[in-house]
Amino acid sequence: MHPTAGAAFPDVATGPGTLVLGKGDLVEGFTPEGKAWLEKLGVSRLSEPLPAALRWISLQARARADSAGSRTELRAARSRLATVDGELVTVQAEVLQGSGDAKVVMALEPASSRSLFPLLLALYDLSAREKTVAGLVVAGWPLDDVAHHLSLSLYTVRDHVKAIYAKVGVRSRPELTARLGGVSASNPAAVA
Repeated sequence: MHPTAGAAFPDVATGPGTLVLGKGDLVEGFTPEGKAWLEKLGVSRLSEPLPAALRWISLQARARADSAGSRTELRAARSRLATVDGELVTVQAEVLQGSGDAKVVMALEPASSRSLFPLLLALYDLSAREKTVAGLVVAGWPLDDVAHHLSLSLYTVRDHVKAIYAKVGVRSRPELTARLGGVSASNPAAVA
């Protein structure tokens, strides 16, 4: 048992945090921020089992490590979870290389608008082309540039923008940006 297993967690500002999980997904190490994220996910003591969602992410990391070199590459062990107060946290995990037993290192950080953007686009049931156009519009691209970049007519781009506004329930570019959050205009491939 960890020496602080019985102690309640202190109040810590929650930036990026790290956990090290050992056999049975028991917490063997952590940063203060990692410990604070556990509390926000409903774990008040280290002796408590991890929430099922965190255990699934750990299992995915272990399965991915076990499948290394096989023909079927498993996707990264990464997910977004809601905390008890409704905040979203991005969690990703990897098996720690070089340790005798397969320890899992888990990183937890506040979900960024960039990581939430694809989820929001899916929420509003935008088509693939509408998602691309929405990403460029939210990134601040002029409609002429969007049309040129996507090899579309300006009229087609305007039609897509009208459909996007209707699906998202907004009337203007600033409202769309506020509803969906911002993405970097420097990487249009990130929204495609």
